[in-house]
Amino acid sequence: MTKGSPVHIMFMRQIVKFSALAKVTQSKYGTIKAPASFELLKNAVVVAKIAIPSITISANAQPGWCIPKKLQDQAMFKAS
Repeated sequence: MTKGSPVHIMFMRQIVKFSALAKVTQSKYGTIKAPASFELLKNAVVVAKIAIPSITISANAQPGWCIPKKLQDQAMFKAS
């Protein structure tokens, strides 16, 4: 894209339109003054709260109230 080419001129017109729209939007909503580090800290706390209970879930859990299979029913389903 060389300066003065039709593509360059069209691009610059779009930049002017975008800049005007951005100025209106920014004046309406303001700017973000808080650094992103606050969001990162907040996300780390949320992840830590989720991770704590998941530690207690184990793949080697102790057997609980297991009900044995009904072998007669299993044989009947196998035959059909």
